[in-house]
Amino acid sequence: MLCRACSEITFPSVITGHPNKRFHSLHQSHDALADALALGCDLCLLIAGKLDHTESHSDICYLLDAYVVLICSCREPWLGNNPCVEKLSSISVATRRGNIVLQIIEPIPDKYAFLYADPPRLGPKLRSHTSAKAEPQRKRQRRLAQYSQPTSSEDESPQGHDMSTGSTKNFELAQIWLDQCHDHHSHCKVNQSSATSNPLPTRLINVEQAERPFLEETNARTKGQYVALSYAWGEGKRVLTEKKNYKAHQKCLPLRGLPKTFADAIKVTQALKYKYIWIDAFCIIQYDEKDLGRELPKMGDIYRYADFTIYSEGAESSHTGIFVTRDSRLYRPCKVPLAITTSKGISKGEVTVATTWNGQDYLKSRGWVLQERVLSSRCLIFGQQMAWACTMGHAQETRPVMQLKQPLPQSSTTWVPERMRLSLYAATTVPSGLGDVQRSRSHFDIWYTMLEEYGDKELSFEKDNIPALSGLAALFHKAHNTTYLGGLWKEDLHRGLAWYVGLNDERPVCDKETGPSWSWASVGKVRIKFRSWRRTLGLLQGTGADVLGVTYDVSGLINPYGLVEDGSINLSAPLRQAVLEYTSDYAESRLEKCYGGSSPLFDGIDARESPRYPALLLQYDTRQPVAEVALDRPFHSTPGAGTLAAASVSRVEVWCLLLHVQEARGGSHGTLLVLERDKKDSKAFKRLGLGFLEEKYWPWFGLQSESVNAKPLMKEKVKIT
Repeated sequence: MLCRACSEITFPSVITGHPNKRFHSLHQSHDALADALALGCDLCLLIAGKLDHTESHSDICYLLDAYVVLICSCREPWLGNNPCVEKLSSISVATRRGNIVLQIIEPIPDKYAFLYADPPRLGPKLRSHTSAKAEPQRKRQRRLAQYSQPTSSEDESPQGHDMSTGSTKNFELAQIWLDQCHDHHSHCKVNQSSATSNPLPTRLINVEQAERPFLEETNARTKGQYVALSYAWGEGKRVLTEKKNYKAHQKCLPLRGLPKTFADAIKVTQALKYKYIWIDAFCIIQYDEKDLGRELPKMGDIYRYADFTIYSEGAESSHTGIFVTRDSRLYRPCKVPLAITTSKGISKGEVTVATTWNGQDYLKSRGWVLQERVLSSRCLIFGQQMAWACTMGHAQETRPVMQLKQPLPQSSTTWVPERMRLSLYAATTVPSGLGDVQRSRSHFDIWYTMLEEYGDKELSFEKDNIPALSGLAALFHKAHNTTYLGGLWKEDLHRGLAWYVGLNDERPVCDKETGPSWSWASVGKVRIKFRSWRRTLGLLQGTGADVLGVTYDVSGLINPYGLVEDGSINLSAPLRQAVLEYTSDYAESRLEKCYGGSSPLFDGIDARESPRYPALLLQYDTRQPVAEVALDRPFHSTPGAGTLAAASVSRVEVWCLLLHVQEARGGSHGTLLVLERDKKDSKAFKRLGLGFLEEKYWPWFGLQSESVNAKPLMKEKVKIT
């Protein structure tokens, strides 16, 4: 339903001073808008839901003496000088309480009509301004304010409006999305089996009886599809399965103390007619290292084979609940008749307009959620609104018709979880070895990009740094036939070892190494960056390191993708002795350079890199700077009894191993591992950081700029622990 003002929208010819825009005064006053809201005008509700709580100055509203003004552009490339309704892509809205944009979307098909089937509204279609004046001003102001702050906690308001993201109407909408994906999205089900052959998790929660959900051990006779839950533990009491209550949970979960997020997820599962849901808190025996070691590597398959994942982005903790109270009328697109006056006459038509809503995503920063989102081919998202995301499409309450995505995005700017999912679900086996390799193995690039995103996320327990990727690592291994090494891959170590601690992170690095020094996990849960690589022109030369052998030990024997305890890498590579120098002056100048300041005190930096702990590498005999180093730790906090442990030392002798060389038209770059002797093993080395060797300083290492392979460098055997 539309009020009279919204049913008679006409954009006139251009007005003086604004040749590229057309304006329509929708409502002249606050009271007029409030009256339209009282009648339930669909367009006014969309607009009011996005307005600020306080009034502010608007030039165009002041010029036209109006409270709400609609604006359409006349100079968009596809409009020319004679716009028509059918070619509009958006309408701007200027008000005395802020500005918004209404997107023009595709028409809503009849099968979504139930979303708009509210009970008949009482009263006349349009109240006269005379009767509006009889209503107290304060009451009309309250009415206008209420649409951005609904207070009802029920599924429906007393007037019959949908007031919760967990409403019956939303479950009907979710069923449409789910059915459409099942029936038409081949990429979403390419790695999913049928309901009778899906590999089921070890345990599932049986929710067939609403009053008695219980933990069920699966076996060969257990059939059916299941739903998974992705959520944030957050603060508050943790209700979970342990050895001491395992038998009790097999009879019935504790309904009285069941966290609201879990209870809401069970409600979704039942509403969409599923028998099982997987929730890690209940389906993995917590604090049982044996069960954790067995189940964590399976999480990749658990989320991969779930029919869909409930993604509770709006729930701050397991006790928050996933449903949000809101007036659904603020989210539903609506049809609006428009007319535009042009030099050729009046263009009339009907458009469907919608707004956008982006609420807080509490899962975005959670480390464990990354693999859950990557591996779930379908996600039903509950936040400020209900939304859908799958490998091939996406939809939301504000735009309920499914929008198809490109099935195989290749751009480096594509959302990282989606790129990783496609890498896993469209896998090809890669060759092993470290010879001359063109930079074309995009799945490794996606892994490193994902690790950079993962580095920004948080974990409750730092020891989970590697285990939180167990499921992803297990599937990556299966998909690409690669060998896992503490967050890296043996077949691509020449680039995988080129990580460093990045800038813009206040979290401290670990003073004590956690695992081998060559693994990025050894510095703890901080931001990790990988050596920048020329996206189109980079070519790896065979001048760098060759892998001779690897030893790798994880905590326990059950999870090969779990916590790293020890490990060493044996390389054959060119090696040079040098001096590492740290000065606060250089560190400060380098920081300024990262933020766009003047050049630092050394002209051999790679401006693409942004190290958190920058230092310089000096030629051993002349003490002249030849390369920049990104230290793994602050100069004074190197773990153990290492050479850099004393804060008063500004220089220390080190060894530099040539890891690889990039050759590109825009300039070639060398990458070094900066090492010190292992105090526990005089024949081995520990990593201190990563070096960036620019082409002008190659002669120091014996490299030749014009032809990198003209004179092979002598290689030595090096063991790094």
